[in-house]
This record gives sequence, structure tokens and C-alpha cells, in this order.
Amino acid sequence: MKELDKRQARRAFSRAAARGGGRAMLADRVAEALAERLDGVSVAPARIADVGCGAGAAFAELRRRFPSAQIVGVDFSAEMLKRAQAEADKIGNAKLILADAESMPLESGAVDAAWSNLCREWTGDNFLPELARILRPGGLLVFSTLGRDTLREARAALAEAGMENSAHDFFDLHDLGDALLRSGFAEPVMEAERLTLLYPAAAAALREAKEWGAGCALAARPRGLTGRGKWAAALESYAREFSDPDGNIPATYEAIYGMAWRREDAAESGEAPMRFFRRG
Repeated sequence: MKELDKRQARRAFSRAAARGGGRAMLADRVAEALAERLDGVSVAPARIADVGCGAGAAFAELRRRFPSAQIVGVDFSAEMLKRAQAEADKIGNAKLILADAESMPLESGAVDAAWSNLCREWTGDNFLPELARILRPGGLLVFSTLGRDTLREARAALAEAGMENSAHDFFDLHDLGDALLRSGFAEPVMEAERLTLLYPAAAAALREAKEWGAGCALAARPRGLTGRGKWAAALESYAREFSDPDGNIPATYEAIYGMAWRREDAAESGEAPMRFFRRG
């Protein structure tokens, strides 16, 4: 994955919080599907970390599933945490921590379970090892992120307009499974599905992506002002190449869901089999 500028990512999420973002249709849809992965899992955590909690959208669902657990929300955007405080107050027995997901001020083994919805794509290589560190041996990790097929239409349109470095980068399903094993997890189950959202215009499709903070935060992104002509060309290309017969503009998202258990013995080799599923 291309290197990220975390300061730019933090600014994007803070702007999204200030204008009421953080609860966009995509994030809610993926969170709902992620929660369904817990239906057949028997766990009763005393403490669960919501890593990349944003505005606290998952707090109510986590409280419903784990009524006695303390919920620890972690996010690197102070503006998002200001919004999350209201959700934390509603559910009770919750605390919020302002921190980078790759370096959390939690003791090793401090939590029994970790939930992370659409956070991995805004972090570097230490994300999974850090989750392994804060989880107790045998603790559960359930997370979602976005796969390589995400925003394929927008990528093509931006590339045609000469704006290749204006699009974010995402993950391969199998690479994530391998990374889990290297990071101290066992029995990973990886699933993927493609979601297609329809918009009335190309501009609306790109605006929706920004609503949950998905602006470009590449370290190698163009630093100068992008001319209106290039943006107009990208939007025209998007509409011309991808609109359906009814004039709707599609945006493809590849949602990846992962579940794994913190190994009891960190020295194990991690050569356990992985299970992969792909839908859509």
C-alpha cells in the first residue's frame, strides 16, 4: 500500500466531523455486515476496544451485544471524539482515547476483544501488530477494510484526467490474511463482498466518499492546486464511461471482513490454514 500522510488524513476526518460526517451510508452498511460476523461467536469480553471509532457509530451495537463490557473508543481525530462523547454518554461504561491506532496508550493484553470498522486503510504496517499487542492471548479481533477493487470507476476517471495520484490505495484479501498470521493471530477467516452504490451524479459519488473521511491522504499526492479543468474532465469521464441507462453513477466498494484470535503463544509459527470467501 502507498505511504500515507497521517496529518492530512487526520485533517480530513476532522473536517468530516465538523460538517456532520462519519455516518455515511457505506460505513453504516459495512458496520452492519461486520456485526453479523459476531452472530455465531461466543465471547463475553470485560473490555472491548473500538479502534478507529470515529463518531461512535458502533457503540450502541457493541453495548447491545456485550452489555457488561467496558467499551474503549480510540481515534486519532479530536473532532471525531467530541462527537463520539455523546454516544459514549448514552451507553455508559465507556472511555475515549485520542491516539494513533498504531501506537495506543494501552497496556499489552489490556482488552479481551477489538473491533475496527474501516480503519485499516488509514494506517501503516504496525496496525495489526499493535492490535495483537493490546489483545490478551485468546482475544478476538473483528475488523473491516476496503479491497483493491474499491472506487475502480473513480480511479479510471482520475487517471484519464491525469490525476493518478489523487486516489487512495487499498488491500488484497490474501495479503491481509498473511499479515494476520505474521502479527500474532490464529485461525483467520477473511471474507469479501462488492457493494455498488448508485448516485445521481459523479460529483455526488465522490462527495459521499469524502463524507466518511476518504479524501486523498497519500504522501505522494499532488501538493499544488488542481485545476478546475482536470476535475471537470474527471467528472465527465466518470459519467461517460460508467453511467447506467437510467443515468445513475455507480461507485464500487470492495468490503473486506476479517476475524481472528490472538494466539495463546506468540512464539507459534502461524502456519495455520486460512479461510477465504468472496461474494458479489
